[in-house]
Amino acid sequence: MIALTGLFMDNVAIIIGAMLLSPLLGPIYAFAINTAVGKAKDVFRAIANFSVLLFMVIVFSFLTTALISHVTDISLTSEILSRMESSFIYIFMALLLGFASVCALTKEISESIAGVAIAAALLPPAVVTGIMLVLYPARSVNAFMLTLENVLGLMAGSLASTLLLNIGPRRYYEKKAARQFIARASLVLIVLLLLLLVLSLVL
Repeated sequence: MIALTGLFMDNVAIIIGAMLLSPLLGPIYAFAINTAVGKAKDVFRAIANFSVLLFMVIVFSFLTTALISHVTDISLTSEILSRMESSFIYIFMALLLGFASVCALTKEISESIAGVAIAAALLPPAVVTGIMLVLYPARSVNAFMLTLENVLGLMAGSLASTLLLNIGPRRYYEKKAARQFIARASLVLIVLLLLLLVLSLVL
């Protein structure tokens, strides 16, 4: 609701306030750490939890926008429009944010501070996706693709951070299995990112 209000009011300060409250960091962090130690079940559980949270953001934004649109006219603000164009620079930003967030958490920096980085990349475009599904359904694809690019970028960046910090299991045979799992996860992330980049150029 806070992010939605900020987007409709074209107010950056309110949007930042929403980022401070967003609970999206936990599943991203869980994905990175569990991938690093080779716990496949926990990785898929983290992805499922994150997917549910993201789905809830989009659906709630859709329902709220639909309700508001019946009461008053809604116009697209610059803050909304800025979350509708995907670009390589956004993926690069997401990679850096994911990397920095995991580094910050391992250095015992407050989760709320590190979480702002995650929310900055995910919350506004996800909310815009819900808004556009009501106002201009055909253009909601752009916001959703930007959201997915940021999701994959954050996952890749957070995973890279675990490698740099040498986070992993202690036993030799577990390390070998974890390396194989990390390699597969990294390959999937890279392929999906490239696919999204191609789609964004086509669309």
